[in-house]
Amino acid sequence: MAPGVGGRKGRGTGYAVLAALLLMLAVWVVRGCAYLPWNREVPRGRVRITVSRDFGRQVLRDLEVGSAGLSAMEALRRVAEVETSYGGGFISSIDGLSSAYRGEGSRKEDWFFYVNGQMADVGAADYLLREEDWVVFDYHSWERSLFTPVLAGCFPQLFLRGYPGAPTRCLVVYGKGLEEEAGKLVSALLEAGAVEVSTEPLEEIGDPTGRSASGEYSLIVAGDEELEVLAGWRQAVARAAVQGLFALPEGDGLVLLDEVGKEAGRLGGDWGLVTGLAPRLGEPGSALLVTGRGRGLGVALEGLLRRCREGDSRPLLAMAYDAEGAEIPLPCREVTSGQGPGASALIRLVGWGAAVLSPCLVGPGNPPAPMEMAPMEMGMERGG
Repeated sequence: MAPGVGGRKGRGTGYAVLAALLLMLAVWVVRGCAYLPWNREVPRGRVRITVSRDFGRQVLRDLEVGSAGLSAMEALRRVAEVETSYGGGFISSIDGLSSAYRGEGSRKEDWFFYVNGQMADVGAADYLLREEDWVVFDYHSWERSLFTPVLAGCFPQLFLRGYPGAPTRCLVVYGKGLEEEAGKLVSALLEAGAVEVSTEPLEEIGDPTGRSASGEYSLIVAGDEELEVLAGWRQAVARAAVQGLFALPEGDGLVLLDEVGKEAGRLGGDWGLVTGLAPRLGEPGSALLVTGRGRGLGVALEGLLRRCREGDSRPLLAMAYDAEGAEIPLPCREVTSGQGPGASALIRLVGWGAAVLSPCLVGPGNPPAPMEMAPMEMGMERGG
């Protein structure tokens, strides 16, 4: 071997080892630094985001994301395409479904924002999500009412998480002879995770709506003959359009209204109803009412308990029931009057499937004109 050849070979091997070490170091710096505390994204609690239309009939998106601590608007932008107007203060479109309102004479359809089943009194950009919140962005008509205070279909979320903070008290108020039914509701709420639930007879406590402190929520179960005791119910019936009520007792039956307030159906004989009650936007005293005539009350109660046991992705505004158990989402799509197997089948078909069959109403998004009622005065969704 010629002198010096072995030395040059040794130096070449050393350079190769050094290059390999430098490469490994570079990989560690690039990949390893991502795991350092200041570069790692802080894990966030889970929240549920639902995008729906037609008062919760049709769910467009429904998913859980790690977005606690973010604003509801920030979380929404992570899962959907969002367009705003008024400098970002008004949600005009989600995933291409846009405000249909262009001024007088146009359709009044826009996006509305709910937190844990209650209509929010702040915009999505102003509400910071808490762990296990359920936020709903629903696109629907406001021809009849801008104020739809409580989404009954979100039960039992309002009693678990509340708005804007956790519930301080959950009260189940029951009518005459309904103590056992009240017990079922208490058990369901406790099993779902409610911290504390108490019961009171209606004849002793009177109407809990409109006089509860912040953080107190009531679940009222009472027959239709006792509804007049409830001042909140009397006010809702007298001002049904303002209060967002889409079912009205009349004689022995229940009149079902469509989204513009016209009669779309009627239940005779035994009927049930689950609907929200609230005094005004942002005020305490929200309640969920379970009522009915004859067997219909038990059917409505079972429908609510079933939601608690099995869950339902549809954040419906309210639900009516016939004696056979058919659930009719409210506002109502056209159904035939009366009961019986034929009517029940048609009600079930229309109530569950009309949203799929109806054409998609999408138009250019524009906020309400200045001369119209200000959106947030009655709870229309805004971004901030």
